[in-house]
Parts: sequence; structure tokens; C-alpha cells
Amino acid sequence: MKDGEDVFHFDTDAFPFNDPWSLFEDVWPQEMQVADIVTACDCFGPGCKEFGCSLNPGVMFFRNSVPTKNILKSILRRWEEGTVPADTNQRSDMFMLNQYLVDHGQCSLKTFGDRNRHFPCPGLNFTWALFTHGTI
Repeated sequence: MKDGEDVFHFDTDAFPFNDPWSLFEDVWPQEMQVADIVTACDCFGPGCKEFGCSLNPGVMFFRNSVPTKNILKSILRRWEEGTVPADTNQRSDMFMLNQYLVDHGQCSLKTFGDRNRHFPCPGLNFTWALFTHGTI
């Protein structure tokens, strides 16, 4: 992202079966093409109760946008300052990202069609969306 590129992140146990960049051609609805982060839904820790979904960074698209970089910088700053939670679960990338969105985002669910969910977060001038089942 430092070089101005968008980033797809995959955990070591995630295996794409298709070229993830092909999703931008015409597969994703417009709502997902403008989202700052696109990811899978999980229900671990913060976000589950508040949004009905926690972002799972195991497979995540990061748009090189000011809001995305601000969120990532805020989380990384906690590591630099030594203010990360002592509990190893709360210190995970997933937990810290979702806790940040709960604390600062004022995010809300919007549904488009029968499966596409989009979450604008006006507190951060940020939006995130979910991969639909079977996209990657």
C-alpha cells in the first residue's frame, strides 16, 4: 500500500481457486467495487453482536484509500506504543480490526439484493462489504 497499490491478503491456510483480481471486471456489484475493504463474514469477537458479522482478515481486499490506511495505522500504532491487549485472542488482527470499527466506525448494515451486504461507517468515512458465497 505504501506504493499506492490495492492489496489482497490471504492467510497461509486460504487458497484462491480463481484470480481474485478478475472480480473487479464485472462480477462485483457497484457497492463492492467502491468499498475500502471487502472480506468474508465470521462471528468472532467484536462486530458479531453489533453488525451481525465480524470482518475476517483471512481473505481480505484492502483498497489503497485514506480511510483504509488510517485504520491500519491506528492498529499498528497500538503495537508500536505497547498498548495492545494482553489477551492473545484480543490481540489478534481480526479482533483488533473489528474492535476498532465498533469503537470508531458507527457502521451499519445495508443489504443489496439477496446476498450482497455493505457496511458504511460514517465515523471513519469508510465502507466495507462482504464477499458473496463462492466468489473466490
